[in-house]
Amino acid sequence: MKNKISKLLTAMIGLCLLTIILTACGKTPFNGEGKIINIDLKEYQQFVDGKKDGFVYVKRPFPEQEKRYLDQLTKMGKEKHFNVYVIDGGLDLYSKYIHQISRTIVYYKEGTVKSTVDLEKFEKDQVDLVINQFLQDVKENE
Repeated sequence: MKNKISKLLTAMIGLCLLTIILTACGKTPFNGEGKIINIDLKEYQQFVDGKKDGFVYVKRPFPEQEKRYLDQLTKMGKEKHFNVYVIDGGLDLYSKYIHQISRTIVYYKEGTVKSTVDLEKFEKDQVDLVINQFLQDVKENE
Protein backbone atom coordinates (compact mmCIF):
# COMPACT_ATOMS: atom_id res chain seq x y z
CA MET A 1 0.00 0.00 0.00
CA LYS A 2 2.81 2.41 0.93
CA ASN A 3 4.49 1.58 -2.37
CA LYS A 4 1.36 2.55 -4.35
CA ILE A 5 0.95 5.81 -2.45
CA SER A 6 4.64 6.59 -2.95
CA LYS A 7 4.37 5.97 -6.70
CA LEU A 8 1.20 8.05 -6.91
CA LEU A 9 2.81 10.95 -5.03
CA THR A 10 5.91 10.74 -7.22
CA ALA A 11 3.77 10.80 -10.36
CA MET A 12 1.75 13.78 -9.09
CA ILE A 13 4.89 15.73 -8.18
CA GLY A 14 6.40 14.91 -11.57
CA LEU A 15 3.26 16.10 -13.33
CA CYS A 16 3.25 19.33 -11.32
CA LEU A 17 6.91 19.97 -12.14
CA LEU A 18 6.31 19.27 -15.83
CA THR A 19 3.38 21.71 -15.86
CA ILE A 20 5.51 24.41 -14.21
CA ILE A 21 8.36 23.87 -16.66
CA LEU A 22 6.09 23.95 -19.71
CA THR A 23 4.34 27.07 -18.48
CA ALA A 24 7.63 28.83 -17.79
CA CYS A 25 8.96 27.90 -21.21
CA GLY A 26 5.93 29.18 -23.08
CA LYS A 27 6.75 31.71 -25.76
CA THR A 28 5.66 35.24 -25.11
CA PRO A 29 6.54 38.32 -27.12
CA PHE A 30 6.90 40.35 -23.93
CA ASN A 31 10.05 38.89 -22.44
CA GLY A 32 12.62 41.28 -23.89
CA GLU A 33 14.64 44.18 -22.60
CA GLY A 34 13.73 46.88 -25.11
CA LYS A 35 16.64 46.13 -27.40
CA ILE A 36 16.88 47.01 -31.06
CA ILE A 37 18.51 44.01 -32.72
CA ASN A 38 19.74 44.42 -36.29
CA ILE A 39 19.18 41.34 -38.43
CA ASP A 40 20.09 40.28 -41.94
CA LEU A 41 17.99 38.57 -44.59
CA LYS A 42 18.78 35.08 -43.28
CA GLU A 43 17.64 35.98 -39.77
CA TYR A 44 14.54 37.73 -41.16
CA GLN A 45 13.63 34.58 -43.08
CA GLN A 46 13.44 32.70 -39.76
CA PHE A 47 10.41 34.82 -38.83
CA VAL A 48 8.74 34.21 -42.19
CA ASP A 49 9.49 30.47 -42.02
CA GLY A 50 8.02 30.18 -38.52
CA LYS A 51 11.29 29.31 -36.83
CA LYS A 52 11.26 32.47 -34.75
CA ASP A 53 8.50 34.67 -33.28
CA GLY A 54 8.74 38.36 -32.47
CA PHE A 55 8.50 41.97 -33.54
CA VAL A 56 10.17 42.95 -36.81
CA TYR A 57 10.63 46.52 -38.02
CA VAL A 58 11.75 47.35 -41.57
CA LYS A 59 13.75 50.55 -41.72
CA ARG A 60 14.71 52.75 -44.61
CA PRO A 61 18.34 53.65 -45.30
CA PHE A 62 17.94 57.18 -43.89
CA PRO A 63 19.29 57.09 -40.33
CA GLU A 64 18.25 60.63 -39.41
CA GLN A 65 14.62 59.92 -40.37
CA GLU A 66 14.55 56.49 -38.73
CA LYS A 67 15.94 57.72 -35.42
CA ARG A 68 12.57 58.93 -34.12
CA TYR A 69 10.86 55.61 -34.84
CA LEU A 70 13.69 53.53 -33.40
CA ASP A 71 13.90 55.76 -30.31
CA GLN A 72 10.18 55.35 -29.70
CA LEU A 73 10.33 51.59 -30.24
CA THR A 74 13.26 51.36 -27.82
CA LYS A 75 11.41 53.41 -25.19
CA MET A 76 8.24 51.35 -25.56
CA GLY A 77 10.23 48.11 -25.64
CA LYS A 78 11.82 48.91 -22.28
CA GLU A 79 8.45 49.84 -20.78
CA LYS A 80 6.57 46.83 -22.19
CA HIS A 81 9.46 44.31 -22.19
CA PHE A 82 9.87 43.46 -25.85
CA ASN A 83 12.75 43.50 -28.32
CA VAL A 84 12.49 44.68 -31.91
CA TYR A 85 14.36 42.96 -34.73
CA VAL A 86 15.30 45.52 -37.38
CA ILE A 87 16.13 44.84 -40.99
CA ASP A 88 17.24 47.41 -43.54
CA GLY A 89 14.53 47.48 -46.21
CA GLY A 90 16.32 49.91 -48.46
CA LEU A 91 18.75 47.60 -50.14
CA ASP A 92 17.58 46.19 -53.47
CA LEU A 93 18.54 42.67 -52.42
CA TYR A 94 16.42 42.92 -49.31
CA SER A 95 13.43 44.62 -50.90
CA LYS A 96 12.97 41.63 -53.23
CA TYR A 97 12.60 39.26 -50.30
CA ILE A 98 11.10 41.28 -47.47
CA HIS A 99 7.39 40.60 -47.03
CA GLN A 100 6.48 43.84 -45.28
CA ILE A 101 6.84 47.49 -46.21
CA SER A 102 9.34 49.82 -44.60
CA ARG A 103 8.48 51.70 -41.44
CA THR A 104 6.11 48.98 -40.35
CA ILE A 105 6.36 46.88 -37.26
CA VAL A 106 4.98 43.38 -37.54
CA TYR A 107 4.46 40.67 -34.97
CA TYR A 108 5.29 37.28 -36.45
CA LYS A 109 4.14 34.09 -34.75
CA GLU A 110 4.80 30.70 -36.27
CA GLY A 111 5.47 32.25 -39.66
CA THR A 112 2.23 34.23 -39.74
CA VAL A 113 1.76 37.99 -39.47
CA LYS A 114 -0.47 38.30 -36.40
CA SER A 115 -0.50 42.09 -36.19
CA THR A 116 1.00 44.99 -38.09
CA VAL A 117 1.10 48.78 -38.02
CA ASP A 118 2.53 51.26 -40.51
CA LEU A 119 4.13 53.95 -38.34
CA GLU A 120 4.63 56.31 -41.25
CA LYS A 121 0.89 56.93 -41.48
CA PHE A 122 0.86 58.72 -38.14
CA GLU A 123 2.15 62.02 -36.79
CA LYS A 124 5.07 61.92 -34.37
CA ASP A 125 2.84 62.66 -31.36
CA GLN A 126 0.54 59.74 -32.28
CA VAL A 127 3.20 57.05 -32.62
CA ASP A 128 3.33 56.09 -28.91
CA LEU A 129 -0.44 55.68 -28.83
CA VAL A 130 -0.39 53.64 -32.04
CA ILE A 131 2.38 51.37 -30.74
CA ASN A 132 0.47 50.88 -27.47
CA GLN A 133 -2.65 49.86 -29.40
CA PHE A 134 -0.57 47.53 -31.57
CA LEU A 135 0.93 45.87 -28.46
CA GLN A 136 -2.53 45.53 -26.90
CA ASP A 137 -3.75 43.80 -30.07
CA VAL A 138 -0.79 41.40 -29.88
CA LYS A 139 -1.51 40.61 -26.21
CA GLU A 140 -5.21 40.02 -26.87
CA ASN A 141 -4.51 37.71 -29.80
CA GLU A 142 -1.64 35.85 -28.16
